[in-house]
Amino acid sequence: MSDTMSQGDPFILNVGETIDREELIAPSARVVVGVSGGLDSVVLLDVLAALAGADGRGYDLMVAHLDHALRDAAAADAAFVAELADSYHLPCTVQRRDVAAVAAETGQSIETAARMVRYEFLGGLARTFGAACVAVAHHADDNVETVLHRLLRGTHLRGLAGMPIRRPMGGGPIDLVRPLLPYRRDEIRAYAQRRHLRWREDETNRDTQYRRNFIRHELLPLLRSRFNPRVDEALMRLAGSAGDVEDHLARLGAETFSHARLPDAPPGGVAMDARSLGQHPQIVITYAMRVALETLGAPLAAVTGEHLRQMAALAIDSESPAVALPGGLAARRCGDRIVIA
Repeated sequence: MSDTMSQGDPFILNVGETIDREELIAPSARVVVGVSGGLDSVVLLDVLAALAGADGRGYDLMVAHLDHALRDAAAADAAFVAELADSYHLPCTVQRRDVAAVAAETGQSIETAARMVRYEFLGGLARTFGAACVAVAHHADDNVETVLHRLLRGTHLRGLAGMPIRRPMGGGPIDLVRPLLPYRRDEIRAYAQRRHLRWREDETNRDTQYRRNFIRHELLPLLRSRFNPRVDEALMRLAGSAGDVEDHLARLGAETFSHARLPDAPPGGVAMDARSLGQHPQIVITYAMRVALETLGAPLAAVTGEHLRQMAALAIDSESPAVALPGGLAARRCGDRIVIA
């Protein structure tokens, strides 16, 4: 499907510039491409295949598809993706997982369980394949929906920043990258139509019992018609501003932790000077505490804002109680020291 002529398409050139500017994929890197068979992932695969053929890139691509066992059409979706990968002469791995059973076992929603299982699959395959990164097809409209969802649910600054274009995956030096994140759904569809691409339609994407679908099909149209026709752009600006502030606070937190860290920590732990930390605003202390936990390899996904606020209180009030943390860790005030172990 991908050919030399396609490499001159402006959309491909733009995505290539995004990859270079954000340093998402190095030349000749092995890349696992998550492909559901829907419009967005089919476009992502086509673009990466075109770029792989460009001089100096030479990406080594593997197609990955997870059958969530949630739809009658799931087997047909998997067959479509396998055939699609074959048309690009690319290897393809398909795995089936009973997401409904995982949700029942863990008490999670179907959406949350599906996301967890999907990233476990993609990350595991990347490690097996020796890949540098996993590429997924989230785009700007997905990010708008994510920011609005988090805003309504309640979130912190990191959540308001939306989805990062690149983030590390657990279990090794593998990045999750989103080359299409700056681009709107309309741009992606227009490219697919120019290239005469085929894709699968997932009827569950119209089911508004799922919160993400309700936001997409009900809430955002209502906000556009009743409040602000450019609410998408407003939310993207909010995410950009939150991301800038988040980056600044993360740098301040790293510097604050570095200055406060003490050499005489217990084995497998971290010790910090409480007086040094206490000179900073509480929000900066919370970011320093996050860096401390990251240094210890704590399960950051399970660390809440409340955990970090309680840890920051240790630097401000010497009488603050010890804080139990995920991963069997605890933070406590010991005189003028804060110890996490």
